[in-house]
Amino acid sequence: MTESNWLQRNGYFRIGTSLLIVLGIAILFQAFGAVLVTSVDAVRGDSLKETPPIAELIATGIAQLVVMLLGTMLLVRIARQDPIRVFRLQGFEETPAMAYVLAIPIIFAAQLVGSMISVLWEHVLQHLPVIYSHIKELEKLSENVTKGAIMGKHSLLEAVLVFVTIAIVPALSEEILFRGFMQTNIEFSGKHGPRPYVAILWTSLAFAIIHFEPIELPGLFVLGLVLGWMSYRTGNLLVGSVGHVANNAAIVLVMLLLPQASEGPHSAVLSEGETSITDAATTLVIALPVLIISLVGYYRLTNSLTARNPPPGLFEHPSASEPDQHYTEDQLHL
Repeated sequence: MTESNWLQRNGYFRIGTSLLIVLGIAILFQAFGAVLVTSVDAVRGDSLKETPPIAELIATGIAQLVVMLLGTMLLVRIARQDPIRVFRLQGFEETPAMAYVLAIPIIFAAQLVGSMISVLWEHVLQHLPVIYSHIKELEKLSENVTKGAIMGKHSLLEAVLVFVTIAIVPALSEEILFRGFMQTNIEFSGKHGPRPYVAILWTSLAFAIIHFEPIELPGLFVLGLVLGWMSYRTGNLLVGSVGHVANNAAIVLVMLLLPQASEGPHSAVLSEGETSITDAATTLVIALPVLIISLVGYYRLTNSLTARNPPPGLFEHPSASEPDQHYTEDQLHL
């Protein structure tokens, strides 16, 4: 077993360190994005309020690529960690094609379940009118930028840039940072063995919080749980990335083809509008079993995969507490 210190154990960052690093990257991303928007504004000679939404969106996409994606890769390099292991690519060859196919409807189901939970959560927040009004104002600012960029008239090049910036770049950048860097480091920094479910929980919580959308927080947490679990089950970050990209792409297409459906408090996520408690609960009762059954099927599909096993020699004794580890009886008693 590798020697540990207060920052790392087994060569991987501990929970607290991982949280601080991800928070720092999120802050740096916001700051760099603001600098890019201000630079665009200075070049155009306009006030910040007059910056075109598409320019803000592209600047945000560039900031995600530079800070969240390339910055995280650089950090892994500096920390001398194995990028194949950290970014969960060791399972690429082993992952069956059906795992990619099923990832898309599973993520859609998780999005629906999460959105309905967020509806119920919003009804709770409405009983705190002062807090709720401030939250709504913040979310409207973000939604207006996204809607303005998507639903405006664009050339073909601009339309492609909008699609790439909203559907592809955030998905890849977030998967690299959260399901890659953070989840892997927490999972393999355990004292006695891997701790995948602890890693999934912490990563999903950070994923939800760092989006800075309090109303959508429960839904983002559910989405993070499913993305993290699929990445863990396959040892393949690309599986969750495919589902994440498809989910974002569906949102863009809804806003492009059905702009009237993009009105409402949750339009940035699923466009469910002013959904009542009864409708949300009814939808949840139907969608949740569908999601659970889908996850059970995915569990069986990936049960024979071995890529999720910890790196050889990382721990003194393999953990017998994880039912998913594929060790022989003799290995478990070494």
